[in-house]
Amino acid sequence: MQQKNRVYKFDCRECKSWYIGETGQRMEKRTYQHKNDVKNGKETNAIFVHLQAHNDHSIQWQEVSYLENEEDWKKRKIKEALYINAMDSKEIMNLEKGFEINPCWNEFNPHIRNIAQKKGKS
Repeated sequence: MQQKNRVYKFDCRECKSWYIGETGQRMEKRTYQHKNDVKNGKETNAIFVHLQAHNDHSIQWQEVSYLENEEDWKKRKIKEALYINAMDSKEIMNLEKGFEINPCWNEFNPHIRNIAQKKGKS
């Protein structure tokens, strides 16, 4: 089965912070792109920035968690932003928040965090 059209997260093995992203590509290709950015020191890649700041940390590349399936690009971007915005800044490595989300969604942050934590364990 092709794993694409997903909102996903990678965990740091040491500090358990997360990177949340979205892709319309196969997950294998998107993972390769992240790894390549890290290898090439791409400073706009949040995972590289995290590993640069914490040189004894590592990403659990093989343990990607799928938070959402979504075919529609705009809906996928909104879902990604909802997850990113729901996280405490200490738990997330993302450099940006994604789509701008109306603050009315903030009341759902504890519920969204709970969903992300549960899906990360499956």
